[in-house]
Amino acid sequence: MSTPSRKPESIFVAGKLVALLPPRRLDGRVRPYVGYSTRLGKLALFHSDVVPTEETHGDRFKFAIGPFDTEAGARLMIKCVENRLPSVTIADCERFVLVRAQVFA
Repeated sequence: MSTPSRKPESIFVAGKLVALLPPRRLDGRVRPYVGYSTRLGKLALFHSDVVPTEETHGDRFKFAIGPFDTEAGARLMIKCVENRLPSVTIADCERFVLVRAQVFA
């Protein structure tokens, strides 16, 4: 089975597309995302089996970043954004989590 090529992060802000979205369905898998929760007023981890849009998640989140391959990568993204680390991508978070797991295994 071939792995689909990685598309740019799917990001929407106030319902406006700011990056290309991957295919509508994500291989039937529930994937982790990071979104700015309107209820909590901060970044929150959530899971979805579809690409978040204003119609599907707009009532709960102002924007979404993802999909992530691992929940650990999504949690690291939240920490990076909260600590204002510049230019951290999804790939950076996933790579760091993988290296850390190999070092501490």
